[in-house]
Amino acid sequence: MGYHLHRNGQSVPYELSKLRTMAKDGDLAQDEYIYVDEKGEWIGAAQVPEMAGAWNIGENEATVAMEIPADFGAMFDELEAKRKAASAQAPAPEPAPQPVRQQAAPAPQRQQAPQQPAPQQMVAQAPQRSLYEEPRGGGGGGGRGGNVTRRQPGEILDPMKTTLFGFLCFIYMILWIFKRIPEINTFLGEERLVWWHFFIPILNIITLWKMFKTVPEMAGLAGAQIEDRTTLYLICWLCVGPLGVYFFQSDLNAVWAAAGARPKA
Repeated sequence: MGYHLHRNGQSVPYELSKLRTMAKDGDLAQDEYIYVDEKGEWIGAAQVPEMAGAWNIGENEATVAMEIPADFGAMFDELEAKRKAASAQAPAPEPAPQPVRQQAAPAPQRQQAPQQPAPQQMVAQAPQRSLYEEPRGGGGGGGRGGNVTRRQPGEILDPMKTTLFGFLCFIYMILWIFKRIPEINTFLGEERLVWWHFFIPILNIITLWKMFKTVPEMAGLAGAQIEDRTTLYLICWLCVGPLGVYFFQSDLNAVWAAAGARPKA
């Protein structure tokens, strides 16, 4: 970066170190102007950032001249003319040659074949099945394949009354189980539960578990939103007896209602 001082009517170039030494020795006043080549203008010596601290005084104590001498304008124009002349004489850099890109040959256009209109097809509408219907085969197919049959829901009972009667009469509970077996078998379309299995030890517990397990399966067939509470049914049945009937009959009513059954008036 170049600096100039106005000395004896001329603009004299100085190095920054020389200027700082002159300021320290008192040869350069703060109100003198310095021409800074980088900025291209005359600036008060105290306002040049590189001269900060050269006079060993605070920034607020620096004094800066507020008016530029008349001959400074002529020197400024002279420096600008010299700089423009030097810039004009310098040869302009030649642009680097750019690689010539070979233009790829255009890909041959594929000739599109004329589109043939698609023949209209007659789609036979399949008969709609009820939500509670499934194919049923003949000859002991067990409800799989063949003709369509509608699922028959069971009877909706009051779970509170059923539980109360179960506590009062053991025979009522036996009859309640025997009535539920054909209802479940009819709805599933197969003989899954056998009534005489309840009279055989260990097998009766297994059969009871199978009966309770049919509730979530039938709920899925009927479209009812019921949680699988098979373990709860069995625990209540084994520990409290007829209490398991309350939960089982409540969920069973929800399945029958989703299948189209209505409670008796």
